[in-house]
Amino acid sequence: MNTRMKTDRWIYYLIIVLGITGVMSAIGTIILTIMGQPLSKLLIVLGSVAIAGLVRLLISPLNQDLFE
Repeated sequence: MNTRMKTDRWIYYLIIVLGITGVMSAIGTIILTIMGQPLSKLLIVLGSVAIAGLVRLLISPLNQDLFE
C-alpha cells in the first residue's frame, strides 16, 4: 500500500469526524436556543473550530490531487 492511500484514508476519517462535530454543535446550539437555555461557550468554540478545520482541510494543497 503506497503512502498516498494511507494519507487519503486518514483525510477521509478526519473529514467525517470534523463534519459530524460541526453538525452536532450546530444542532446543540439551535436546541439550546429554542429551549431558552444559556449557550455554552465551549459548544460554540468546538463547532467553530470543527468547521474551520474542515474548511482548511478541504482547501489544503495536500488534497489538490484528490480533485483531479
